[in-house]
Amino acid sequence: MEALEEHWQVLDEPAPPAQWVARLQQLLTDFFDAAEASVDGLTLLRAQTALDEWQLACEEAQLAEPLPLSVVRAHWLESLEPPGLHQPFFAGGVTFASLMPMRAIPFRWIALLGMNDGDYPRSRPPVDFDLMAQEYRPGDRSRREDDRYLFLEALLSAREHLHVSWVGRSIQDNEERPPSVLVAQLRDHLAAGWRLQGAKGDKPGRELVKALTVEHRLQPFHAAYFDGSDPRLFSYAAEWRASLHAPAVGTPTQALDAPSAQAPLTLAALGRFVRNPVRVFFEHRLAVRLADEDAAAQDQEPFGLDGLENWTLQDELIRVQRAAVDAGASREDALQARLARFAARGELPHGAFAAQVAAQLAQPMDKLFERYMQVLQAWPHALPDEPLAFRDEGAQPVLLFEDWLSQLRAAADGARCRLVLESSGLVKDRRWRLARLLPHWVAHVAGQLEGRPLTSVIVSKAGSATLPPLAQDAALAWWKDLLQAWREGMRRPLPFSVESATAWLRYAAPEKGEPSMDRAREEARKCHENECKRDPYLARAFPGFDAFYVDEFEHWAIKLLRPLRDALGAPPKGEAE
Repeated sequence: MEALEEHWQVLDEPAPPAQWVARLQQLLTDFFDAAEASVDGLTLLRAQTALDEWQLACEEAQLAEPLPLSVVRAHWLESLEPPGLHQPFFAGGVTFASLMPMRAIPFRWIALLGMNDGDYPRSRPPVDFDLMAQEYRPGDRSRREDDRYLFLEALLSAREHLHVSWVGRSIQDNEERPPSVLVAQLRDHLAAGWRLQGAKGDKPGRELVKALTVEHRLQPFHAAYFDGSDPRLFSYAAEWRASLHAPAVGTPTQALDAPSAQAPLTLAALGRFVRNPVRVFFEHRLAVRLADEDAAAQDQEPFGLDGLENWTLQDELIRVQRAAVDAGASREDALQARLARFAARGELPHGAFAAQVAAQLAQPMDKLFERYMQVLQAWPHALPDEPLAFRDEGAQPVLLFEDWLSQLRAAADGARCRLVLESSGLVKDRRWRLARLLPHWVAHVAGQLEGRPLTSVIVSKAGSATLPPLAQDAALAWWKDLLQAWREGMRRPLPFSVESATAWLRYAAPEKGEPSMDRAREEARKCHENECKRDPYLARAFPGFDAFYVDEFEHWAIKLLRPLRDALGAPPKGEAE
């Protein structure tokens, strides 16, 4: 792209990223119109893609400060360079490289990985027209001999430590598997020329090779890594040490020992957990994912968007329009520009279906931002993000929470508000969708742990919710219940789901009338059966309702869900999704 550097026809003055994008797009148009005969369309596409990615990154980082030409120019032109291996060989403390000639550079430590039998030396089946392979002559190049030389070269380059690893046993039947023939020759050479000091027996050389070889176990939680029988086997995973003394796990609902240490919790992690604690247990604690894709559905011609695609595109539209409104720009222009970008990115159906889908995506935006502008009048002043931190040492393990509270605003009297635009509707069938509101409730409570009142307003295309301020004691009590649920939910699947708990509360603790426990249990059963059809995690952990509906279910429904339901009140009339 050297020619592009000579066509900078933009003003050399600082400007926000949005203005730079417009300038550079005009620059691209002028340049490629003038050089149409010598520049292909692929180069234009690569330049436009790099510009779109930079703009999206600036929007996600909320970067609106003016940038000089030198910064924008250097970043954009660097992204236009063709991909290649431009990094230096010594890139840092640890260098990863393949075995190549002329790299016999001395290193303190050298590790050769994957030296399995059949994998190295590399085997290359000859092609039919390769006459050298069919009639080998002295002096012809031998790839296999080249690999032998590279192995010797790497061995001589190690100054202090040479590490060679291979798969020593089969994962099917645990039968021993030999290493590469080169590694076997090296081991035979060591056994023939050296012996282990103090070794007794007929084969002291073999004792040396045995002492130099470490046979790792198949699982990282094997007892050999923690019992100290072999000092060469150790582990930094302290949670597995405690699990060695725990009872065997016989059923999916049997408790595991909680991890002794973990990364700080965040609002997103707690929000996902409270919406679906069973799924978070499988994915976060066990690293197990049960959802599978329907391959047959992917072969169908796309004439519309599925639920996830629709939500993703509408969420992006909302973010772009909100940024335009907050910056004082035209919301409609931002909406149409982003819809055009969706079509250019190939995310809309082909032909006339694209216009119909684009209209469906834009249809709820006017009403949504009409509500948003009304709320802005009550909370006109934007506030910077606030750090959040909380350490709970009341039980084991100790939990540390760290995050930032964003989208804050203030009223004329200084009151704080968190104003959120929600892509999904909050009201369905004239009832609150508590599963959508629970993550916002987590942030609402977290913002008041220090005793500063906070009002949360969540605006959606179907309903708007207002969460009033809480007393500090009430916020701390609910927060500690949430952290205790996290501890229990990391030991075993927690018998709690939002839909079943909502149905149970509707009759067990009604806002009006007398409670009916039998009706509450029956409604919870129906919801649980429907959820198991859609949620493989819940069906795996609690296939039967009797195992799910225990005393804990009622406890967590009251502790986690009832405060949110009571704070919301009745949903707005005439709005539903």
